[in-house]
Amino acid sequence: MRGVDAMFQRISSVALALALLGLSPATATAADGWSEASPAPDDGSGAPPRRVTLDADLLTLGLLFNDDDFDRTKPAYNRERQHVGAVGTLLRPGITFHVLPTLRIRYQAEVGLNVWSRNNADQLDPTADDIFLLLHRQVYAEGDAPCGKVGFKAGFDRWTDPTSLMMAHWTGAARFRAGWGTGGLQLTAGLLPDATYEGWDIGENNFTHDTFFGSGGLAAGAPDAPVRFDGGAQVLADGAEAMRSLVLVAPYAHLDLSTDKVRIQLDLIGQLGSHTDATGDGTRQRQLALAAQLHGDEHFGPVTLNWNVLMLSPDDAEEGNGVNHGFRYSGLSRSRTLWLSENELFDTWNNLDEAIGTRENSHFLTRMGLLQVDARFAYRIGQVFEPAVIVGAAGALAPANALGKRTIGVEADLDLGFHHPEGVLDLHAIASVLVPGGAAAAAVNRVDRDATDVQFGGMVLLDVRFR
Repeated sequence: MRGVDAMFQRISSVALALALLGLSPATATAADGWSEASPAPDDGSGAPPRRVTLDADLLTLGLLFNDDDFDRTKPAYNRERQHVGAVGTLLRPGITFHVLPTLRIRYQAEVGLNVWSRNNADQLDPTADDIFLLLHRQVYAEGDAPCGKVGFKAGFDRWTDPTSLMMAHWTGAARFRAGWGTGGLQLTAGLLPDATYEGWDIGENNFTHDTFFGSGGLAAGAPDAPVRFDGGAQVLADGAEAMRSLVLVAPYAHLDLSTDKVRIQLDLIGQLGSHTDATGDGTRQRQLALAAQLHGDEHFGPVTLNWNVLMLSPDDAEEGNGVNHGFRYSGLSRSRTLWLSENELFDTWNNLDEAIGTRENSHFLTRMGLLQVDARFAYRIGQVFEPAVIVGAAGALAPANALGKRTIGVEADLDLGFHHPEGVLDLHAIASVLVPGGAAAAAVNRVDRDATDVQFGGMVLLDVRFR
């Protein structure tokens, strides 16, 4: 019976794939001047426009690091953790249903990362530890009025605020937008998933221990205008912990200045609110924190320079007093570093800007604070080859919250990038070195909190895209 069931599943999968391909025999590319969320263009043949479009990304990743912390002392237990190594593959297939020229349904899955030595392609038991991983990333509907000035979006997607410093989460939300002239209004409301059990039956679920977020903002300037401004406020109401609710109001401002060769972005965001039963004597704790970011992209012929300065405010040395000044961070900045911040080529979940914080439900509370400066210098050789050098340094703004240490680390990377002229394939070969400081050791090391042994390694990433 197992063999018959397996054969039936495979035949059904092949039939479904052929049916979807039959619905969309071809898909427009970026060169056609439209995005995956737009109706297909009229090619002049008289045939009706395609109502279904497909897209996909396939990434194959190999990485090897000498350790997963900064202490090279051989452990007396779990010796296999002395180095980190993996080879795996991830597929992101997506499909867009164009219900009307101005109404779309979007779905994207993420199969993986499936590690070659761990995930078993022949495993049929869905409860097994080595089953193929499957995530559902995008499940939403999106539409615009015929005039294009009013629109909505509702469902699951990665929702980010204009700064990305507080909200950059895969979750469910709804957004309404209205535009006028070169400006507009956006209103967003949603919920963040949490680990509080409320019952699997929808009749048992409630909003008592849920985490709500919302935002309202005004924008001035078209997306391609030389000056653009976004301003507004976000709200976070976190009730995941019983009797310890957190409420934050976060005013933000984003300024975008651009010319043909240079783009400068400035982000400012504050967090004001209260946290119930968060002090040492069980009283309400006030929240007053700040984050700032300055980013630049400069292009001069074959040369590209990307630089970033990030600051997250620290708390004082007395945890649990009447005021918290530590910023609650989403984990995503505009930095191009691979270890100090999130690796945007592929998130390996070892970035230090998250590791130095304490995970509180959906955000990272950075009591030691953060000041990070980094730059990426790339040189394009022809249409295919682009070597790049990335350097960055980070420090704690409150050494008292990092065992008296100030330095987080210094990073250097060499990225040899190979790119297909039509943008359908990228190959990266990366060598990295991280010289950690005492502040990073205090947050990451599991045994010797003072050890600062150098971490080094490399990564090879192949990314193939279908549009």
